[in-house]
Amino acid sequence: MAVIKPNFTKADISKMLADRVKLIESAIILSLQRVGEEFVRDCRERGSYQDRTGNLRSSTGYVILQNGQQIFGSGFDQIKEGKDGATAGKKLIEGLKTQFPTGFVLIGVAGMNYAAFVETKGLDVITGSSITAMESLKKALARLNKKI
Repeated sequence: MAVIKPNFTKADISKMLADRVKLIESAIILSLQRVGEEFVRDCRERGSYQDRTGNLRSSTGYVILQNGQQIFGSGFDQIKEGKDGATAGKKLIEGLKTQFPTGFVLIGVAGMNYAAFVETKGLDVITGSSITAMESLKKALARLNKKI
């Protein structure tokens, strides 16, 4: 009777699996980052409102969370005199982060308190960009899922 002996150990298998998990996590983060950047760009370029002070556009940004910890964020750059907008966007994000303690999360916001009011007037502040971001994210995750 022949005895088959493996050329690897349990530790080798654990390391290979851990490396694979890191690779998949990196791909997820890059996908979320790309979608987040597109979201901010679209909000700022496609917004169908007149932003007199720059606050509304300055209040747009995003963060990526992994198990409740921020691992990346962007946006909230001051446009025109929009310092208050940048501050409001960052403050809103801080409040939302605590609601997502597990998994990977992409949060995109327009942080000015009147953003929803502007949208009720039929103007696009964040809705169109959010829909586009969701579609892009679904496609990116489907591509990633095929590679796994």
